[in-house]
Amino acid sequence: MGNEMALQNDLGNLADANLQQADFKDAMESYQEQLAIARKMEFTFAEVRALQGIGDTLVRQGDPRGARQFYEKSLQICRERKAAQTLPFCLSSVARLLADQGDIPRAESILQENLERSGKSESKDSIADALEELAGLLVKKSQLAEARAKYEQAFSIETQLASISPHLPGGRSARRSGSGCS
Repeated sequence: MGNEMALQNDLGNLADANLQQADFKDAMESYQEQLAIARKMEFTFAEVRALQGIGDTLVRQGDPRGARQFYEKSLQICRERKAAQTLPFCLSSVARLLADQGDIPRAESILQENLERSGKSESKDSIADALEELAGLLVKKSQLAEARAKYEQAFSIETQLASISPHLPGGRSARRSGSGCS
């Protein structure tokens, strides 16, 4: 089991690197291998990470319809298995794609759910990320004052987090890398 755990993690990291370099074929192959191992292991976090990675790859290839299927599947898995740590990232991915496709009301509903769930979990990191996602959507809706307020709330939380962990340079890029499910 330990070797499979390391292998699926390495495959996810390799896929992320390939995706960053626009090597879509190799990224897709690595995410699919990671997905197969994760399912065999019944490891929800890795399964969701692989599904999100496949979705990210399809978006980068210009196939948002295909990506939506994988994002929706990852969201379904998170909800069914009550994967609380992974759910915020899945909600954000689906909402971003919906917003990009013009389904602003559904995207906003999902982001509101994300913010509510993050607040209940009391994870400051998740709350800041949810606020930033919601602010970005408000910008798309030209609700700039509301967007600014959400960004300011997120910045305040991130400043607190940076002071708690001074070894981190602060901001979401220091706390999270990859597709959000890594």
